[in-house]
Amino acid sequence: SLHDALPIWKLEEALSDVDAVLEKQPLVAAHRLRAEVLAKLDRLEEAIDEMEQVSEAMPQQIEILMQLALYYLVDKQPQKAIEAYSKVIKADETSVLAWRSRGDTYLNIGQHPEAVADLQHALELAPDDSSVLNNLAWVLATSPQDEVRDAKRAIELATKACEQSEYSQSHI
Repeated sequence: SLHDALPIWKLEEALSDVDAVLEKQPLVAAHRLRAEVLAKLDRLEEAIDEMEQVSEAMPQQIEILMQLALYYLVDKQPQKAIEAYSKVIKADETSVLAWRSRGDTYLNIGQHPEAVADLQHALELAPDDSSVLNNLAWVLATSPQDEVRDAKRAIELATKACEQSEYSQSHI
């Protein structure tokens, strides 16, 4: 993940190794690894560029689009993240993670009706997912938009999220 701590010299060494592999054969996995190393080196713009090129070459690769969306989010480009999640959803309408992630992104930029729609869709796909339950409950309970709030449903969803996580997750 982006937040794993490795010494810079190890990351630079890893980047050099990946570049050597890519010179011999352009492997998708190596490009993904290169992007991850670049991101860890706080060279996010280069990581995004790497993943955009791979995504263009392989537009139906869901894992690549999800990784690209994550980089967009870290780089504070939520609209581009939403576009990437939308491509994932178009390729796989059953991806709970894509629906939830796009809903969370909408939520983070204040587009609450869109967030509710995506989180509701994720909930239909995974009715016992405590993260989806929690996030949908949160927006229904706290949205500044009157038409979005639904206290009764928020309490029901939040209670189910707590039950699903056996009351063990402090963020729920």
